[in-house]
Amino acid sequence: MRVFFTILFIVSMFAFNANSQTGFVQTAFERGITNAHAGQFEKALTDFEIVLVNQQISNKTSAAFLAKINYNIGVCLFRLNRSTDAVSYLTKSIQLSKNNYRNAFYVLAMAHIELQNWQAAKDAFRRSIKLQKGDDGESWFDLGRVYLHEADYKNAAVAFQNAIRGKSVDAATAHNNIGVISAMNGDWHEAEKQFETALAMSGGKLQVAQRNLEFCRSNNFKGDLVAKLEFIKNKNLKAGEKAYRKQ
Repeated sequence: MRVFFTILFIVSMFAFNANSQTGFVQTAFERGITNAHAGQFEKALTDFEIVLVNQQISNKTSAAFLAKINYNIGVCLFRLNRSTDAVSYLTKSIQLSKNNYRNAFYVLAMAHIELQNWQAAKDAFRRSIKLQKGDDGESWFDLGRVYLHEADYKNAAVAFQNAIRGKSVDAATAHNNIGVISAMNGDWHEAEKQFETALAMSGGKLQVAQRNLEFCRSNNFKGDLVAKLEFIKNKNLKAGEKAYRKQ
């Protein structure tokens, strides 16, 4: 759901050589990348499945390459709203990488959100954050969304603060959420400051922050601001689009 998360199925071509792969398989792989970039995930899925089948029967295929192919298939399945199937491939990708595939953990967490497996989503986001050495604004932001679902506002605020420090592209929304939580805790001054920051960072486009700011500046402090948190559970862009920024 991030603006700058372009779809990058960048998989090293080291696995393709004259001894282990035919031109047909390499063509299928390259076609899969092209189809994925074009948003043709059904076609890309077929292409990557062809590659996976052929790679699995080769004794010269590295575990690292198989991990990336499983990851690509998992991403395609996720984008096709087949999150249960995606979880299987992403889990396999993580196993092949010896639990060292940050992006696979991130997409796995997003898939678990779609399946409403909240604890599994939290665990996967935490692994993603750990592998990124904490500087993972996007995982922190989405972990905050999970905490919001659980009404764990204390941890949600911490997650959104870390998202801001990690320079998440949703930093403006994170400021808005912290503002709402601050208002819920009775800190109206801090809430107003957070809403102002959210509005400024979004170039005035975050309408919820505008409404929250107007409410905060009014004298009607008896309103129920909890309902204003609901919007953050929605996605700014199609789920998982940000999952392809890095490999």
